[in-house]
Amino acid sequence: MSADKRPEHHKRDLLLSDRISQGTVKDIIKDIFEINFDDDEKEEIYKDWERKPIQLFINSYGGSVYDGLALIDVIKRSKTPVHTVCIGSCMSMALWVWLSGAKRFVGESATLMFHDVSLFAYDNAHVR
Repeated sequence: MSADKRPEHHKRDLLLSDRISQGTVKDIIKDIFEINFDDDEKEEIYKDWERKPIQLFINSYGGSVYDGLALIDVIKRSKTPVHTVCIGSCMSMALWVWLSGAKRFVGESATLMFHDVSLFAYDNAHVR
């Protein structure tokens, strides 16, 4: 079933299930913008319109820091709350995306992992 033909409540369920990159976050960012735009319009039309949260399901080992930070900025600036749900794994940059949710949920069998900043020179960055 294509995204356009999904029931209204399922259009708010987004999935990040790959390495974080410009390509994987592009559609999620676009969907968050579209849901916010739609909610803004409905807020003007309907007196008692209530924004239903967007659910972002995450199963990722991490990836590009810059693309992850772009997604985090969009999640944090979203007027419609974005709830993040860890299914499978949220590792490295994916953990920071998961942490950016207005509410965070984790599956019973999920794995969360973060690590020190790496210099890619077989050492770690330490602040003195």
